[in-house]
Amino acid sequence: MKPDRFGCELEFVVNAEQDTLIIEKLTSLYGSNYLVDLEKSKIASDPEQTKVHYKYEASLESKLGRELTSPVCSFEELKGYLTQFVLIINECATTNILTGLHIHMSASDKSGNELDLCKYTLLADDENLLNNWGNRNYTTPIN
Repeated sequence: MKPDRFGCELEFVVNAEQDTLIIEKLTSLYGSNYLVDLEKSKIASDPEQTKVHYKYEASLESKLGRELTSPVCSFEELKGYLTQFVLIINECATTNILTGLHIHMSASDKSGNELDLCKYTLLADDENLLNNWGNRNYTTPIN
């Protein structure tokens, strides 16, 4: 099984002015090939995930929690979306310990061949792709 369809979700926090800046950047990058819904966490008009989504993220416990989601894409396209999304977030938003990054993989070939998890686990360091994802602390001190 070799994954041939990918996607990503990046969560972050904004203020009202940053929402406007992000929408301007999305328009510049994707023209009309993106959708915005800052009130719901799902965009019902694109169930096949064919466009970039900019939406409300309920899990961040803030009305200003947001998520950028790529369309279903190839591995090479995924790297492009990740790069563009990280640049937007670094310029127009903030991350914290509640925000996250999710990578989705699926395969149309169900032959049973083994998945090379190492290759995709290392995606996060593909030519330092995610170096700018901000300082993150995933450990909690034990008292």
